[in-house]
Amino acid sequence: MPERLKPKKKKAKPLKQAKYTIGYTPDGKAIRKSFYGRNNKEIEAKYRAYQQEKFEEDRKQEFITFKEFSEEWLDKFKRPSVSPVTYRSTYKANLKTLNASIGDIPVIKLTTNDLQAIFGSVSDISKSKAQKMFIIAKAVLEHAVTINLITHNPMKGVVVGKTRKSENKQAYTGEEYRQVVEFAKTHKYGNGPLLALMAGLRLGEICALQWSDIDFYKKILHVRKATTIDNHGRSIIKEPKTACSIRDIPINDEFCQFFGAQIQLDIFVIGNGSNIIMDSMNYIHRNFKYFKNDLQKKYPHIQNLNMHELRHSFGTVHYKAGTPIDVISTIMGHSNIEITKKIYVHDNVEDARNRIDFSKLP
Repeated sequence: MPERLKPKKKKAKPLKQAKYTIGYTPDGKAIRKSFYGRNNKEIEAKYRAYQQEKFEEDRKQEFITFKEFSEEWLDKFKRPSVSPVTYRSTYKANLKTLNASIGDIPVIKLTTNDLQAIFGSVSDISKSKAQKMFIIAKAVLEHAVTINLITHNPMKGVVVGKTRKSENKQAYTGEEYRQVVEFAKTHKYGNGPLLALMAGLRLGEICALQWSDIDFYKKILHVRKATTIDNHGRSIIKEPKTACSIRDIPINDEFCQFFGAQIQLDIFVIGNGSNIIMDSMNYIHRNFKYFKNDLQKKYPHIQNLNMHELRHSFGTVHYKAGTPIDVISTIMGHSNIEITKKIYVHDNVEDARNRIDFSKLP
């Protein structure tokens, strides 16, 4: 039986092309786009469909609010490029404050006066928060300029008014410091406060500290890591943010005797036997909360300080004891000595009197 030959497929005709002007650049040059089809009618239909889609998108953009636009900017441009902690605490938190005031205003209707009304009356927030809000608002609206949603950034000309006067961090007096240290030695959750009070560690460094980081023989505590939160909300260990945070801290006999005598429940110094990283927020709201409540019951006269102020107390007692400011700066892991000076060099008149040797004056 003769073999049936398959009919040859006809070659498809090449599609026709037509270019249409769809807009203009800021300097007046035409923006052209190609459309393809089997005939002019099909090309024209595609062009009309494109025009309708663009019209609907433009209408949508015309009414997009600052809240909708800023959240889209945050998700597409900031979330992939910053740490989860920075995303939540810096960008999301400050945008929430901005959106409470201007979130419902369409971006194209937002004026410099609207923004000045916000940034001109910031006496109830800190200087740091006001600056972060300013930078974020400016970046969001600059993106609106970039995509031609608006022609200019309304943040231009906005001036930040007077902010809330920053309060000095509280610190224990020498007597309070000693009472809290002795109390912490007897408390179930005392290890964390002691690491802040006796070594000046940050909370993330405390949660990440392992027994292998303490050299009891050489009396050195090695800070090489800290905890942070990953994109899935889990606590993980990574290197500290800055090179200055990676440091070796000298520890004294009291520190070595207390921690060296402990039964090591797991690899973490504040561990509970599970070898699982302690989440810093859980630690504050659970372990440290119990510690503070018990401390207040026993010593109601002692200041009620937060975890960061315990670290501040470490620097304060060292400064008042005469430890050179550059040494304190290194131990605390500050990026430069000016930060340390700003925090600790604010003696009262009696502190100043004790530091002046009047006998050496001419």
